[in-house]
Amino acid sequence: MLCHRIPGLPVGGDIGPSLHGLAERADVQAVRERVVDPRRFNPMTIMPPYFSLTGLSNVALAYQDKTILSEQGLADILAYLMQPEGARR
Repeated sequence: MLCHRIPGLPVGGDIGPSLHGLAERADVQAVRERVVDPRRFNPMTIMPPYFSLTGLSNVALAYQDKTILSEQGLADILAYLMQPEGARR
């Protein structure tokens, strides 16, 4: 919500591209790879790696060896993003 406009949500950011129509223009594996670690596609991205621990530095002790998302959290976000536009509430 901070970086992308997401259909069904009242607010959104404009740092990243709008996610409107994402399910119609990308497959779930491609979206998953970008959420897991967008640095694979753009090493200079400011989007965090939500499900990767590789190459991180200066991580607070409480968060070391922990991904931002759990496996279930990643699955839930992908399921939401890959719904057809009319299915979201």
